[in-house]
Amino acid sequence: MTSFRQITSHLKRYRKAKIRGDTTKAEHFKKTIPKYDLKHLVKERFPTFVDALRELDDPLCLVNLFATL
Repeated sequence: MTSFRQITSHLKRYRKAKIRGDTTKAEHFKKTIPKYDLKHLVKERFPTFVDALRELDDPLCLVNLFATL
């Protein structure tokens, strides 16, 4: 799991390498940008698929309400 702090520090290193003209390091940093995922938060909120389906009721009702207006 990556944090925003790791992502920002990675981008700082990329910018420094780019400014200094070190193209090999800059390309390496550009290719290896860490990805931030929210899987753990979704699993915490909806432990099972049935729980996720139950939560879809409210947004679908809102969409239907706006569609009728």
